[in-house]
Amino acid sequence: MLVKEMHENDHESFYKYFRMTPERFDNLLLLVGPMLAKKSLYRDLLVLVNVNMALTWQEMSCHNIPGL
Repeated sequence: MLVKEMHENDHESFYKYFRMTPERFDNLLLLVGPMLAKKSLYRDLLVLVNVNMALTWQEMSCHNIPGL
């Protein structure tokens, strides 16, 4: 299932995959998004940053890092 579909329609799977709710993910993206993309490109890259952060967070959650 695609991340966007989980984010919009299957919050339980999204939580199992990322260990956070879609709302928390969105808040985290708002905090780190500007740091991950240049401000001039922020609008164009927001989707790419979102996917990049999703993949990174999922990878980290697979390693059972304390506090995640």
